[in-house]
Amino acid sequence: MANPVLQNVGETVRGLTPYQPGRPIEEVAAERGLSDVVKLASNENPLGAGEAAMRAIRELPAAAISRYPDGECELLQNAVAARLGIEKERLIFGNGSNEILELAAQLVLTENSAAVFSRHAFAVYSLAVAARRAKAIVVAAAADYSHDLQKMADAAADSDVRLMF
Repeated sequence: MANPVLQNVGETVRGLTPYQPGRPIEEVAAERGLSDVVKLASNENPLGAGEAAMRAIRELPAAAISRYPDGECELLQNAVAARLGIEKERLIFGNGSNEILELAAQLVLTENSAAVFSRHAFAVYSLAVAARRAKAIVVAAAADYSHDLQKMADAAADSDVRLMF
């Protein structure tokens, strides 16, 4: 039986393939008979948190980690703007790259627009484009899975492209 929740979801979103996370280290180790496995996906650090980061966390007052942070990141925004010598209004911060990428798509994409990205790029690009019901123009990668910038520029010239990832 089809999922009734999806009845009211747009065709673009229904056609998305769910994200498949990598397998747990323990599962791969057991399957292959390995004792020392390093996972390089999912932005994980096989070495754990650095000592300087742990020390900084331990030195924070309890209120600093038990309350919502400043959503505007004002202190960070001011410090980065001063360091770069630019207006702070030119900076945007978020809770990871997903939030920033999705915000960019929300700001500029419509059903009648398009976004360009490389075939082997970050999975969030296609999700952000589909969520806005925009057209995804996927450009084949160049050699060694790199971006073919000329093909991407050519693709952008032929459509109502408002965003390039």
